Amino acid sequence: MSNNERPAYERAKLVLEINHLTKKFAVDGGKFLTACNDINLRAYEGRTLGIIGESGCGKSTLVRTLLRIHPATSGEAIFEGHDLMQSKGEQLRQDRKNIQMVFQDPTAAFNPKMLVKDILTEPLKNFGLIKNSEVDAKAAELLEMVELPAEFKDRYPHSMSGGQRQRLGIARALALEPKIIVCDEATSALDVSVQEKICELLCRIQKEK
Repeated sequence: MSNNERPAYERAKLVLEINHLTKKFAVDGGKFLTACNDINLRAYEGRTLGIIGESGCGKSTLVRTLLRIHPATSGEAIFEGHDLMQSKGEQLRQDRKNIQMVFQDPTAAFNPKMLVKDILTEPLKNFGLIKNSEVDAKAAELLEMVELPAEFKDRYPHSMSGGQRQRLGIARALALEPKIIVCDEATSALDVSVQEKICELLCRIQKEK
């Protein structure tokens, strides 16, 4: 099949290739619970890959395994020429820079004692990409990217609505300009009208970035 005959998404650059990824958890009696079994997926640049399944089927376990929150039992995830499941040290650190996550519960994802501007710029500080004198301006830029007022930078997350906190989570994920953003049911805790706005925001940013 020629390149022009392939589906549009397959003509885009392949960013992530998951092959035979399996995750098992040890349970009582020397047995194992298989949460993810022989998963094979492809993710392409500028495209959205949706994973659909009933509650408890292993969706969150898959993304947490991909991000190395859980170690994989077997399989591989090829990203930029190497297997994410084998990364160590500085390579693992760079992988986490390039693959960011937006969590399901934005409230639990933030330190309630940190100001919004510190939440947004902490990842940049961790990688030495920002000076203290640049924090306010960068926080304002990231907030405006997700359609939040720049003055929110001096607030605490508990003073914001659920939809605003989820926008904050998206802004933090975008701070390091990652290659992949993983959303773990990022709208399920929000009202339907807010869900639509968050999805529209993600689509707009995807096209712009």
